[in-house]
Amino acid sequence: MPELPDVEMFRDYFNATALHQKVAKVSVSDDRVLEDTSARKLARSLKGKEFSSTRRYGKNLLADVEGSCVLRLHFGMTGNLKYYKDEDEDEELEHVRVLVDFENSYKLAYICQRMLGNVSVEESVEDFVRRKELGPDAMEISADELAEKLAGTRQSVKAFFMDQEKIAGLGNIYTDEVLFQCGIHPGKSCAKLDEKEAKELHKTIHRVVDYAVKHRADPRKFGGNYLLPRRGEGEPCPRCGGKIKKMKVSGRSAYFCPKCQKK
Repeated sequence: MPELPDVEMFRDYFNATALHQKVAKVSVSDDRVLEDTSARKLARSLKGKEFSSTRRYGKNLLADVEGSCVLRLHFGMTGNLKYYKDEDEDEELEHVRVLVDFENSYKLAYICQRMLGNVSVEESVEDFVRRKELGPDAMEISADELAEKLAGTRQSVKAFFMDQEKIAGLGNIYTDEVLFQCGIHPGKSCAKLDEKEAKELHKTIHRVVDYAVKHRADPRKFGGNYLLPRRGEGEPCPRCGGKIKKMKVSGRSAYFCPKCQKK
């Protein structure tokens, strides 16, 4: 699933293409991607209006529609955006689920091949966060609030960061990276983290996300001290050279170095 840095890439693309363009019409080819929103409501909410600004919350891209409502996009595993003018033979366009036509003759396609993403119209970002019961965004939560949340649960630190109701934005991949950078075992209980570890986690979330965004969320461009380019069982640890191990934590795979991340 796209995580926080990936959604920032979608946000950059949306801002560079669709922002401040007047919508001429909206077409929905498969309403299974619509969540609590009908095709008619989507078209009525966007037609004749412009996207005035964007924001990311957790794993969601939210575009303000001239102060009247918010278009929310979640990309799932295969979601994408494409801004284009003329039809071409791009195979991706076979999986367009929502198409926004602008008055400048360009189009913005919401592509979702495996139908794991979704689209909705929200009254506001705050209304959406309340409706979904999302926790604070991973890049907005304060160090003190994060420490308080960690101390208040006995679940594993890996499971904590995967729980979007606790903290929104991180997923399987970047949770592994943050824990690796901090030298914390993914199965360690949150209640056993000390104050120093909690502060280090907060600082590392920002450092890892900023680094990922700078490198366009492409692990192939990451430096040698990052886990993501070697995130596989048996791969060499970029820090000590030992073998990366795989374990299940709350039903999800976690990759870690048993030497650098002792439980």
